[in-house]
Amino acid sequence: MSICSPIPLMHDENTTKHQFEDNVSLSENDDHSFLRRSRARSSSDQSKLEAFLKLERGISDTSATYQKLERGISDISAYHKPNTHARNGQRVTYQKLHHRKWKTTLRRTAKLILHNIAIPITLALHLFANMTIELIMSSCVIITHRYFNWSGTKAGFFLSLLAFCFIPMHMIASYLGFCYGERCVLRKGLIAILSASIVGINYEALYILMKEIDSILRKEDSPNDTTTKYFDWNIGLEQYCLATCILFLCSIVIESASLSLMSKVSYSRLNASSINCSTLSPLISCIGKIIGSTILVVVGLSHRMIYTDIVNSISFFLIMSCACCYHVVKKHYFFLYGTK
Repeated sequence: MSICSPIPLMHDENTTKHQFEDNVSLSENDDHSFLRRSRARSSSDQSKLEAFLKLERGISDTSATYQKLERGISDISAYHKPNTHARNGQRVTYQKLHHRKWKTTLRRTAKLILHNIAIPITLALHLFANMTIELIMSSCVIITHRYFNWSGTKAGFFLSLLAFCFIPMHMIASYLGFCYGERCVLRKGLIAILSASIVGINYEALYILMKEIDSILRKEDSPNDTTTKYFDWNIGLEQYCLATCILFLCSIVIESASLSLMSKVSYSRLNASSINCSTLSPLISCIGKIIGSTILVVVGLSHRMIYTDIVNSISFFLIMSCACCYHVVKKHYFFLYGTK
């Protein structure tokens, strides 16, 4: 019994050793779990703190925005009051400020229009085309009644035939501009208008005028109107109809090509402004029609002009204006190129 007694003692020592190691491992696991829980708590507290700070910033931004809104409302209310304020030592009314605003807008629009030389050229061509159309449409009844004894029905039928060609000529102008370019169409159209104006001259009345120029200048009364009722002997009707048709159709082509080119060369800042090309083109068209009607009234009322014949007066004016437009187009032909 005494020999076998140490064995249980050794077993007990091993058991206690294993139990101690187990206790140590359990304590270490408890320490790790405690650290993890404390870290999780600290991270949650930090996130809550960040959320609270963000909320405070949002409240401060909202208050600042509200203050700016109050200031804007006060400025608007002060703007509508008919009082004055000082600027650079001078008292300036709001009416003057509004006027200066319009002057600044017009000045900036002029700079944007002159940014590209193609824009004023297309506006000038658009003006010339509308002026020519107005001259043709307004003078047709007077000329046909004076020289060919047409009634109002015949003149109206002739003008209706010309008006029916309006949409087809726009389509033809678009096709030609797509194939050859708008600048080529403009140049050829101006050449055709110049040729038609030369064809439409009343050479017989011009010849009679050159023969009787001395007697006309010596007269104190208004010159006799019998010299203005001759139109190129026996081919005057065909000559006038041909010249009128060419002038009207080519003017429509120039109008369409100028609008197409204007839409391509217009500056992006000009399109974004309040006065853009869509505002300028109706205005230029209206001005061209007013100029055409004014020229016709002046020619009809000027009985003491050398060229008392209405056809020659209109033809010479168209020749001069068309020659000026052709010179400008030829000079700046390289810049009349628009790409989308």
